[in-house]
Amino acid sequence: MGDFLPEDLDGSELATDGRLMEILSEHTLEGWLEGYLLTGRHGFFHTYEAFAENMPFADNSFDLVHTSAALHEMNPEQLQQILNEVYRVLKPGGIFTLVDFHSPTNPIFWPGVAMFLWLFETETAWQLLETDLVQLLSQIGFNVNLPKLYAGGSLQVIHGVKPE
Repeated sequence: MGDFLPEDLDGSELATDGRLMEILSEHTLEGWLEGYLLTGRHGFFHTYEAFAENMPFADNSFDLVHTSAALHEMNPEQLQQILNEVYRVLKPGGIFTLVDFHSPTNPIFWPGVAMFLWLFETETAWQLLETDLVQLLSQIGFNVNLPKLYAGGSLQVIHGVKPE
């Protein structure tokens, strides 16, 4: 393992035994690694390619799972399978974060969101707008806070924790 930089000496932002996974976005991780390397540190990037509905990882393998703008592409059955798989592969105390569409809370945003979904998305995106992800994650077993909403409520960030 490489040396710690002065700002990392307290260890508050590092998990030397942890693992990270991004669902459907290998390019995001490559970007993170490149930024990390530009700081003068060393890193290793190891990937697997698999369907999120049936991840090839052992139970309790990851400290963090993150997905960004991907769940709206899944039909309700796939969404349920994926969230169950995320729960399975997370370690107790592990964190699941997601960013995806949400029904706008500001009516000014509805025409733009509707046009975007109509032009570029499928029925599954509209279905996600009607899905209570907090309730769904809670039913699976996650401890979940209310989503943080952005862009007039059209984007949500949800943070769930697998109980210890």
